[in-house]
Amino acid sequence: MTDEDLPYGPVSKSLSYLKFLSRAGNAHSIHSPQVFALYNLLRCAPPKEVRNAIELLRKQNLRDKRVLQYPDPGKDLQVVENSIRHMAKSFVKKPVVGKLLYQTVRFFEPSKILELGTSLGISAAWQHYANPSAEFISVEGVKAIADEAAKNLSGLGLKTQVECSLFNDWLHLAKSENPEFNYVYLDGHHKKLPTLKYFESVKSLISKNAVVVLDDIHWSKGMESAWQEIIADRDVAISIDLFHIGILIFREGVTKQHFTLFA
Repeated sequence: MTDEDLPYGPVSKSLSYLKFLSRAGNAHSIHSPQVFALYNLLRCAPPKEVRNAIELLRKQNLRDKRVLQYPDPGKDLQVVENSIRHMAKSFVKKPVVGKLLYQTVRFFEPSKILELGTSLGISAAWQHYANPSAEFISVEGVKAIADEAAKNLSGLGLKTQVECSLFNDWLHLAKSENPEFNYVYLDGHHKKLPTLKYFESVKSLISKNAVVVLDDIHWSKGMESAWQEIIADRDVAISIDLFHIGILIFREGVTKQHFTLFA
């Protein structure tokens, strides 16, 4: 791991957030009708029943003392031990991020969704609740975690397909099937080069008018650098920095635009 891939500490994270705030606009700074409508929805809370169901699941995981032992793909398959409650505390998305994911899916209404990085299934739950009729595939590199996520999502009544595979392997096999996802959420390997590689691979799996969401774009100096390279990609028509996540909209014939918004 290079220095730029090390996650920001509290001080660096605060400085990154202050820089974000200095650039961030609001509804008055948006001149795109589509982005204006999306922004207004992003500021709304998801339905109470959705929030309550996911929060109950999160609290159950926070109380779960069971320990999972598994080879970690992010650490060169080194065997690690993690309790469910530790993962729920450290890796599960907070409601502020869940709201953004839920409303993004609700706005674009994708019919075919891909998530790379399932963890315990909380982020998948936020997104799948927003459009339960969508075909939803979530890929997790660790079988023990994938099994827990599948149980969590099934318990919520969501028919999310959780597949256990390393991302590179799954993406390579998916190319031959030409799946044309119209929404992808990248939430896995938070390092610059893997993120850029996954983004390039995902581009070959999406439809012409797709949406790609990147998680933790301000996680580290490396992730911020990857985000800057990705938003400069000629195929990305509209990019939106929401600090916690970044939204990429692919549209043909649309003038390239970038927004930094506080939501």
